[in-house]
Amino acid sequence: MHIIAVANQKGGAGKTTTALNLACGLAARGKRVLAIDMDGQCSLSFLLGMENDRLQETERNVYAVLRGKQPLSACIVQTGSVDLIPAAPALYEADMTISQIGKEYRLRDALKGITDYDYVIIDTCPSLGILTVNAFTASERVIIPVQAELLSLIGLQQLAETLEAIRTYCNPALLIDGILVTRYQSRTRLSRDFMNVLRQQAAAMQTKVYASAIRESIIVKEAQSMRRPIFEYDAKAAVTQDYIQFIDEFEKGVSA
Repeated sequence: MHIIAVANQKGGAGKTTTALNLACGLAARGKRVLAIDMDGQCSLSFLLGMENDRLQETERNVYAVLRGKQPLSACIVQTGSVDLIPAAPALYEADMTISQIGKEYRLRDALKGITDYDYVIIDTCPSLGILTVNAFTASERVIIPVQAELLSLIGLQQLAETLEAIRTYCNPALLIDGILVTRYQSRTRLSRDFMNVLRQQAAAMQTKVYASAIRESIIVKEAQSMRRPIFEYDAKAAVTQDYIQFIDEFEKGVSA
C-alpha cells in the first residue's frame, strides 16, 4: 500500500484538485484508493459528494481518528470511485487539541490496520501544523503542487525544511516524489523563467519537477462546480490529458 501526501502550505496551488484527480485517476485504472481529507475547509470531502451539513454533524471523520475517538475503519465513506475519510471544520482546532506525547504519529498508527487499498491519497491543509506533520509522518511520498508563478517559490524552502525535520525525527524514509506545476501557460516568458528556477530549487531539494505540467484551463473549475473528476467531466480536454500523463509518470516512479 502506497501512502501519498499532497502538500503545499500556499493556498491556490492546486493541492486539492491534484489530490482529487490523482485519487480518481488511479481508481479509474482499477486501483483501490482511499482518500483522506485533512483540511478544515473540507474541499476534497465536498468534491467527493459529502454535503456541508453532514460534515458538520458526523462524528466519523479524520478529526475523530486523530483524537482517538474512532478507529479509522469506522470512518470510511464509500463515494463510488474512491473511499473517503472525510474532514471536519473542527480540524482548525487541531493544533490546540492534539497535544499529547506521540501526537505526530496518530495517523500513521491509525493506518496500520488498513490493508485493503493500493493507494492512500492524503489532502493536507495549507499550513505546516500538526495535521500536515501527521500526514508526512504517515506517508511514503509527498507530491508538491506549485502554481506557475514566481511567488510560489517562496514557501518551497520552508516546506523543504519541514520535510527534512520530519525525516530526522519522525519518518526517515519519506521521499519527495516530485513537484507538479499547475496553471501553466507555456507560451509566456514568465512561465518559462519560472520553470528554470523551479528546476534549480527542486535539485536543491533532491527531487524532480514532473515532466507533466497541468495547463491553465477553465475545464478544471467547471469540473469542480459539477463535483466530478476531470476525467469524467471532459475526457478529451487538453488539461485532462495533462493529468493522465502526470499519473502515468507518477505510477512509473512508484513502481521503479
